[in-house]
Amino acid sequence: MTAFKGDILLPAPAWVTYAPQIRLAGKEPKIIQTDSGSGWKLTPRALEEAAVLCGPGWKLLIHTNPGNPSGTCYTHEELRALSAVCRKRSIIVLSDEIYARLTFSRDHASIVQHYPEGTILTTGFSKWASAGGWRLGYAHFPNRLQELFNAVKSAASHTHSCAPAPMQYGVAKALKENAQELDQYMNNCAKILQAVSNYCHRELSSVGVVGRKSEAGYYFIPDFEVVRSGLLALKEEADGEVMSKAMLEEADVALMPAASFLRPADELISRFCFVCFEGAKALEALESLPSNIVLDDDFVRQYCLPVVKGVENLKKWVQKYTGGNQFGNIAQLG
Repeated sequence: MTAFKGDILLPAPAWVTYAPQIRLAGKEPKIIQTDSGSGWKLTPRALEEAAVLCGPGWKLLIHTNPGNPSGTCYTHEELRALSAVCRKRSIIVLSDEIYARLTFSRDHASIVQHYPEGTILTTGFSKWASAGGWRLGYAHFPNRLQELFNAVKSAASHTHSCAPAPMQYGVAKALKENAQELDQYMNNCAKILQAVSNYCHRELSSVGVVGRKSEAGYYFIPDFEVVRSGLLALKEEADGEVMSKAMLEEADVALMPAASFLRPADELISRFCFVCFEGAKALEALESLPSNIVLDDDFVRQYCLPVVKGVENLKKWVQKYTGGNQFGNIAQLG
């Protein structure tokens, strides 16, 4: 972002550090709002409209796929349509695909497949390899962007030298010698995460909390709009911050409000992270089961108990603010 000279487009909801990074680079992000109807994904029309309002020359699009905080994934058809706009409007794509190897279907679609000449793909080992502390990431630049690559490499040389050598050796050894084991590890992680995701989505839906089901990674975006009337009655205010504070104090559950991800502060959506459990035990249990097994709620309740308890607390909290009626005051007024 610092080396790039031009406008930077940022679809929202967006991961929390992108906007600050853009501002630290001396620019102001051009925010493109998405909606739940599209799965919180950027549409070609919205991209076209945003690009028209930018200045002349190249633009940079921050494209997160799978989404954080949404957990949704783009299809090949959607990526082809976005690629057409990028070619037409001189848009370089910075594609953040850090959660790609945790796509539940195990069939990740990347915009690189449709716009290879204009996409910089960034990813790393922090998520899928459970190597969060290592922070070993990398970027793929196409030959066409050699000039930008050289500028980025030069800027990097003034801020850091390289990833620590022990990490490089460790990852290289694993990739060379343990490819089959790593692939199985990704499969098992994706299988467990999908089971937990489905459980959380279904249970929250049962009390009127709607949201697009996650397709990858650790997150989805539930909408707690059903509690708005109750919050107004008991708190006299109803926005994301008030809701999140009430959840923490009354349900012992910490969720980040919409405003943290560049959405309007009055929205009652939040990012729900469903990896608050001891993954090692869940993985060990899965390895003892048949490879073709579909994990059910019993597995989630046995090996992902902190998440289950959190969801149960949230359901009770929602019912408190809806009078035990998932449709709240709407039904009472009707």
